Amino acid sequence: MCGIAVYNNTFIDLPFPMACFKVLIGEQPNLEDLREWEPETAQSLEIMLNWDEEKMGTLEEVMCRTFTADLELFGEITQKDIKEGGSNIPVTKDNVVEFVRLFIDFHFRKQCEGQLASFKKGFERLIEMPVVKSLFDAAEVETLICG
Repeated sequence: MCGIAVYNNTFIDLPFPMACFKVLIGEQPNLEDLREWEPETAQSLEIMLNWDEEKMGTLEEVMCRTFTADLELFGEITQKDIKEGGSNIPVTKDNVVEFVRLFIDFHFRKQCEGQLASFKKGFERLIEMPVVKSLFDAAEVETLICG
């Protein structure tokens, strides 16, 4: 739909998060992008990043979090490793930055890479991506597409 709109020089109002446009031009989504899409999840990750072990105890004992992400598929929730062997790796104060980076990457890239690849392929048929990447950032691409 976006590709046809661009081809016909028509602006459409689609509620794509900024992260989609970042992925489209090869930029890495970040915590702010997650905050736009899922504010509660972003807030939880921010709490983990700012964890004070002296006041609250060790991150791994209190949060009991591993390098996994929950996926819902047809009403059933399963855990997916976001790092090889992730279900056996506890999130600690020492590796929480890596966990947040991998979690965001999984959330915006890995779990929907098939759909994003199709969207990107269609977009690239209409627009010269090297030119777009050299001239525009994600916010400008969003304005070009959605007005």
